[in-house]
Amino acid sequence: MNNRRLIIPLVLLALLIPLGVAWAEDDIGVTLTVESTCEDVGLLIDIVGGTGPFSVSIDFGDEDVPIQMEGDAFPEPVFHRYPGHGEYEISVKVIDSEGLEVEFEQEIILEGPKVKLGSDPFPPLLMLEDGKATITFMAVVDGGTEGLAFEWDLDDDGNPEIVDDPTLSTTKFAYTEAGEYEASVKVTDFCGFTASDKLTVVVLDDELTEDEEADSEKTC
Repeated sequence: MNNRRLIIPLVLLALLIPLGVAWAEDDIGVTLTVESTCEDVGLLIDIVGGTGPFSVSIDFGDEDVPIQMEGDAFPEPVFHRYPGHGEYEISVKVIDSEGLEVEFEQEIILEGPKVKLGSDPFPPLLMLEDGKATITFMAVVDGGTEGLAFEWDLDDDGNPEIVDDPTLSTTKFAYTEAGEYEASVKVTDFCGFTASDKLTVVVLDDELTEDEEADSEKTC
């Protein structure tokens, strides 16, 4: 995915968000702007007022250790890579040389895909006919970055099915044995963010069903 990322112009992926502004005693102000490309995030911190040098602490809201900065020159860019898509709360604290302090928190969202697995027929209750039961699966995706790839495990064996075109959101599959299967789909977007969903498929044996009907008639 890292090699593919270079193909798309940055302007298509960059999201510029003025996240917040905070003031302390009307003497020192801080603004924070975020530019994100997939899991890579750039923060631009600007300090207005106050007396330098400034001490700046940034907690990115993930498992990384907060960083500390000292200096007079602002705005100052800071770069960070998040572990994946999700919601994160950035905390920024600034203290000037005279002890004036300002602190605020702001949530950012790195949006990944969401997927819902459906089927035709639905619900997926199938009957073997001539030793085969065919079904069509479809994955409905919401969100994520354009350039989706789909991975299907439809026979519940833990191995992805081989498909001609992994970018298609629908696929057909034929079951050859009666049983209960946990069909699943995994979608990966251009950023490498993933989502998955499952659907229980029940396949009945037509001969077994006829025997059960005969037993039922005898009982009656």
